[in-house]
Amino acid sequence: MDFEALPINGGTRQQRRFTTLAHMQDFGAWQVEKAVRSSETGQRVLVGYALKPGTYEVSQIGVLFRGKFGIYHGGVRLPFVYRFDVVAGEVLYLGTFEASVTTRPNAASALGIAALSDSVPVAARVRILNEIEQDRKILVRLRPELASTTVNAASPLR
Repeated sequence: MDFEALPINGGTRQQRRFTTLAHMQDFGAWQVEKAVRSSETGQRVLVGYALKPGTYEVSQIGVLFRGKFGIYHGGVRLPFVYRFDVVAGEVLYLGTFEASVTTRPNAASALGIAALSDSVPVAARVRILNEIEQDRKILVRLRPELASTTVNAASPLR
């Protein structure tokens, strides 16, 4: 899953892409194995990024699906603009972004050609959940120096 946060600064918009594939290793903050927790619908990975202070917005989430013969990437447009303010020295929690993909057999499957059969995505859905209490426990375990820091939950515009 990935998304682009577009900074809104003086009317100029610059894209910045965030992805769960980065696993924070590029930023040296933590490794993905330590940031995973289970849920009833799968595994959650806590991802964090440092952003410059300002107002940002997200309107689309990208979902990656790996098939047997390729990788499919599509976008899910949010039904609202998710706008949030980043303040220096504060931790802002955007939420848990949960993606689900509906698949169907490809044409080779329908024709009975087993060697070329695959599932292909036909629809994707993204939910944004507030699981701040569960994620805060992981954050404090990974970054103990943030234990006394207030973690604010973003309130998206609807």
